[in-house]
Amino acid sequence: MTPDDHPVVGAVPGVRGLYLAAGFSGHGFMHSPAIAQLVVEEMLDGKARTLDIRDLSLERFITGRRPFTATVL
Repeated sequence: MTPDDHPVVGAVPGVRGLYLAAGFSGHGFMHSPAIAQLVVEEMLDGKARTLDIRDLSLERFITGRRPFTATVL
């Protein structure tokens, strides 16, 4: 788990070719097909195209950017 309870997905700043998909708690197995697609899109195209994953970047801890607010129904 991460300090803000959201996973880290995407490129690691300053380390070319290193991508993360971590911090999902018990949901990782369930989300893995979609996350794999998004990470591959970022690897090939420079950004994920299916969904915007910028809010899940590792940089959010450096810049103070807050991920989206989770909605519970």
